[in-house]
Order: sequence, then structure tokens, then C-alpha cells
Amino acid sequence: IGDTIAISVNFNEPVLVESGTPIIVFETGESDGLAEYIYGSGTGSLIFDYVVSEGEFSLDLGYHDSSSIIINGGRLSDFPGNTAVLDLPNNQDPGSFVSNYSIEIDGVRALVSSVSSSMPNGQYKVGDIIPLEVEFSESVFVEGIPQLLLNTGQADPTPADYFSGSGSNLLVFEYMVSVGDTSSDLDYLDQNSIVLDAGLILDIAGNSSNLEMPVPGGQGSISSESDFIIDGILPNIESVFSLTSNGSYSAGDMIQIALEFNEPVTVTSATSLQLLLDVGVEGAFAGYAQGSGTNTITMIYTVSEDQNSHDLNYLGVNALVSNGS
Repeated sequence: IGDTIAISVNFNEPVLVESGTPIIVFETGESDGLAEYIYGSGTGSLIFDYVVSEGEFSLDLGYHDSSSIIINGGRLSDFPGNTAVLDLPNNQDPGSFVSNYSIEIDGVRALVSSVSSSMPNGQYKVGDIIPLEVEFSESVFVEGIPQLLLNTGQADPTPADYFSGSGSNLLVFEYMVSVGDTSSDLDYLDQNSIVLDAGLILDIAGNSSNLEMPVPGGQGSISSESDFIIDGILPNIESVFSLTSNGSYSAGDMIQIALEFNEPVTVTSATSLQLLLDVGVEGAFAGYAQGSGTNTITMIYTVSEDQNSHDLNYLGVNALVSNGS
């Protein structure tokens, strides 16, 4: 799109372009391409410029037919004043444009067809990576690192960075779930969600691509192709309290301590979840007892000799040690 091809129409004697702007009509698909007269009046060769416009396409550029020169309100004549005969050689005949040149025209931009993913439907947490595949109508080439903006409930859209696919019709963007991301059915932000920044997405002819996306939620969008639930909200402890009555406890006694979270949590390794208590120089741990799958976890502390506290409490804001659980 925007390329200019200079075309010379050669006569058997010098001709004059007396008025108007003659054009040549070329066969370029649904819409005809037009080459406009530029210069050459008074010589035997008139020069026309054809500028490739959006939507024009031809595997072997040629004019429409032998009557493709249109004087467009003007007049072509020789010096004595005889009107020039404007019949062009038939296509494929010697002297025709097609017989002399092989020029391919591509004024058709690549279009986004759909956005999908190879990942299974389900729930994804912080750190999980979801590859998102943007399918185009033809092969495209990427310069820079474009991004696909996702609607994840954040004040600013979450970007998925371009990962691979240049030279094919399928570009892969990778989305890593971040803290705070949340969605009941992941999709991109809007129809203009591919951001080039300083990059480019071009077809093989060098045309910039039409990056308008299918309507979010509509056919061809992420949410129509997949069902991804995004949970980037980290569980938080809202309160810590004792399930054991107030009183004094000695060595061998057990005290149950409850940790209440803002949402149900799963304990994957019971032996690695511990709560550090302030009961002396080195402290002591309460171990996990029950509650996985709920929002309240119960820990049990067994009092040992040489441990003491006038008012039992955990040892600081980082007292819960998960070690991967």
C-alpha cells in the first residue's frame, strides 16, 4: 500500500496532452486501480503513476482491457491536431503491460481472525502462564515486542507479551497471572487491545496489519473459545484466635489456635505449615491440624518444658511458615 509504479505508454509519434488528466484503469480485484498521467506531453512517451491503494490485489498486474486509457475530460493529439488512437495492445499480446512485466500487487492488509489458547479450561493462579494465539488472515512478520492488553480487573490492563510466531499466521502472546489479577472469564480489553508501542506487525508485502480484534465475548474472542478463571488474589489472614479456653497450661498440654483467612485455602503439605509462637528465646512451633479447603485453619501447640509466656502470642507478622504448603 502506497508504493508507486511508473508506467510508460509509448506512441508511434509525439503526442500532446491538451487538457484534463488521462488515466489508465488496471484490474486489481474488487476495485480497479487507477494510474494518473504525470508528464510526457510533446514526446512519444506519456508517463502515468499507479499508487497501490488499500484493498487492491493482483497476481500479475495488467490493465482492464484495450480501452483502458480514459482521457478524463481531456484530449490527446499529435502536433498537426489529429486525435490520438488510444487502443492498447490486448493483454498477453506483444507490447502489452502483462507481456512485458510480471508485477504482483498486494494492497490487502492482514486481519485478526480469532484469539484462542491451547491451555485447558480452568482456574489459574499467580505465576501461571497462559499462551494466547492470535490468528491472522495471512502470514505476518513482527518487529519489536507488541503486547495484548487483557481485562483482569486491574486499574491498568494486564499485558501479555509477544512470544513467537513471526513469519506465520499465528502469533503467540504469553500472559503470566500477576498478583491482583482476577477474571471469571478471561478476555482482552477491547477491539484495539494489540499495542505495538515501537513495534510493527506487517504482511509479506510490507503492509501494516489491521489489528482490530473480534468484540470481546463475541465469536473469535478468548472468552468464546476458552473458559479461563483468573485468581490472582492472594489469601490473607484476617484474624488469629484460640479455640482453647483462657487459663494456665503446663508441659504436655495442647492449645488449639485458629487462623481465619479471607477465602478458603488448601494445605498441600501438612508437615510444612507451622506457626512460630513467642514462648522463650527460640520460640516454638504450632503444627497444622485441620481445616484444608475451608477459610479457617487449626494449628496445635503442645507445651514443652522450659517454654513460658504470660500471654501467648505468635512471634511477629511473619510467624506463619509455609515452606511450600
